[in-house]
Amino acid sequence: MASKNAIIKKMKSVETLGSATVVCTDKTGTLTTGVMTVKRLWTPTKWETLKVTGEGYKPVGTFLPVDVEGNEDQYERKEGAFTTALANAVLCCDDKTILKVNSDGEWECIGNMSERPLVVAAQKNGIKREELTRKYKTVSLHPFDSKRKMMSSMVQVEVSNENFFGDAKFIICVKGAPDALLPKCTKMLIQEEGRREEQDLTEKKRKRITDKINEFSDQAFRVLAVAYRTTDTMVLDPTPGDFEKDLVLSGLFASIDPAREGVSNSIETAARAGVRTIMITGDYVKTASAIARDIKLLPENAVPMMYRDCKCIRDAGTLEQKLLELNKEKAKGKKIFPTQCKYSHYLDNAEKKSLHNAWKEIDDITKVTNVFARAKPIDKITIVRSLLRQGHVCSMTGDGVNDAPALKQASIGVAMGITGTDVAKGAADMILVDDNFCSIISAIEEGRTIYANIGKFCYFLLSTNIAEVFVVLIVVILGYPSPLKTTQILWLNLVTDGLPAVALAMEKPEPGTMNEGPKPAKEPLIEKLMMTGIFIQTTVLTTLLIVCYLVTWRWESGQWSANISKDKVDSEGINLIGKVSDTATTVSILAIVFAELLRSYTCRSLRRSVFTLGLFGNCFLQVSFISAVILTLLVTIVPGLQDVFGCVPISSEQWGFVIGVSFIPCVIDEITKFVYRLTGFGLRPNAIYAGQK
Repeated sequence: MASKNAIIKKMKSVETLGSATVVCTDKTGTLTTGVMTVKRLWTPTKWETLKVTGEGYKPVGTFLPVDVEGNEDQYERKEGAFTTALANAVLCCDDKTILKVNSDGEWECIGNMSERPLVVAAQKNGIKREELTRKYKTVSLHPFDSKRKMMSSMVQVEVSNENFFGDAKFIICVKGAPDALLPKCTKMLIQEEGRREEQDLTEKKRKRITDKINEFSDQAFRVLAVAYRTTDTMVLDPTPGDFEKDLVLSGLFASIDPAREGVSNSIETAARAGVRTIMITGDYVKTASAIARDIKLLPENAVPMMYRDCKCIRDAGTLEQKLLELNKEKAKGKKIFPTQCKYSHYLDNAEKKSLHNAWKEIDDITKVTNVFARAKPIDKITIVRSLLRQGHVCSMTGDGVNDAPALKQASIGVAMGITGTDVAKGAADMILVDDNFCSIISAIEEGRTIYANIGKFCYFLLSTNIAEVFVVLIVVILGYPSPLKTTQILWLNLVTDGLPAVALAMEKPEPGTMNEGPKPAKEPLIEKLMMTGIFIQTTVLTTLLIVCYLVTWRWESGQWSANISKDKVDSEGINLIGKVSDTATTVSILAIVFAELLRSYTCRSLRRSVFTLGLFGNCFLQVSFISAVILTLLVTIVPGLQDVFGCVPISSEQWGFVIGVSFIPCVIDEITKFVYRLTGFGLRPNAIYAGQK
């Protein structure tokens, strides 16, 4: 699992991961690269939209008209209204947001995720944050608040001849969500050809700006608005309301966090495997749905019920949380089963009805919605609880402290290894080393493979060991000496059974592992397909070994009867019953060994033919086969070892008989699997979820 970038903290989580039916994932850094980049900059001057070239944190790129193709260098511009917008944005960033070259010589940006692309974009136009902060001194700051949806700061102009905002001594810079910031603006900046004007923001202009914001959102961009206000006096002990009013809109920044390579393929793979993918993000609905379409999480013709704002479940989720906590409170001090306090056991009838109505409202939404936008940590818990109620095995990703409850609530919590907090990692069952959604799907495939290999291990050992027990039991009941001695049984378990079984546990993923639906959570390890195979193989092996023993007995003694005088000797004066018994035992052991070793190849899959998988696909099995054969030949041929293990030399005819009958179990196994494939017996159907093809 670690080789798939998934560190498992609890071993039982491997089975849970292989049974997962839903993966609830964050967008930023998991489905996407986590590197926001400004791609569009709009300013009120001529209602101009510029595209910004360059990728990542490297401050290399140009600002071009959106329709420009070809030689881009000739369009590089250093002055204009968009320069003021860039300075406006940078001056309203936290001091901890820094762009620098790391020890490896690569550009990196640390600090707030939404501020990084602004600092990088500004430096692409020659506006370096370090130089700008020397010319403009921050005197007051109001950090971003989720209720206000904006951040504001007041700066004092230190170098008067380099003021982007006119001749004022103090500049109030504000940035935030367009829907929150635009109502605070009364003017917009027009700046061209030496002319600078702050025009009134009419309703008609507001409508055009809103249309532009919606256009960016439809293209999967995250939009941030920037505005300012100038003043000649410093505001003492200001409140956010003192700053965030009568603003001048200077521009809109449209950023995007590119999808990770291979994410769309992983989502399609998950859908074929019957694993539903749900994206939970803080983006607006339009942005979230556009990104979801881009990565094939939603179809192009997705209906609105497939992507929603989390407000649709928040009221019901809050009521659910309140009633569940009330139930726990009422359960204190009472003798109850541990699970009863999680539900509605101690609520009165009215409270139970309210809770069940809330559950129905939430469940009706989570059944069909694959994208939840504007999500808060409490919404994750609501979604997970709903999916668990519906019988899903749910995986949930998270990285923050507030995500810990949702990670604990999920069937398997997945914490981010790079961006995840220690609290999130402590609450999770699995840590994703590279924060990549593709690694989750690879881990699910690996989890299925590990669980399937445990099944193959058990299938092989149970059928062979049960057969050995029945052989000894039936032969003794028939009156013959035991066909297996104690040392022989121990040796068989160690060499013939143990080595191939361990090799089967190292089997690679079967083709089509992710084309079947997940294992039902309550399905036992020995399910009907395996149970049928064990019954068939136990019957075949038991019958084969009894026949080998009896035929060899008849071969050596000249009779089928077990009644041979203990004093009777052969022509060479050797005790006959001892010779017959040892020879029959040796032939039986050799038949067991070669039959099990050959059958270990067919046990590589409970359904697929060994010829489809390839005879030499498992190198561990080749090593175990050769090792077991060599050790078997040593104990049956070398005189000293023959005495220790109770074996005797056998004739060439008997060797031919052993080799011939050893192929019978694997042939029967291949015929059985052919019938399985022909009838579809024990096949789990795949389940492609709506919109995820």
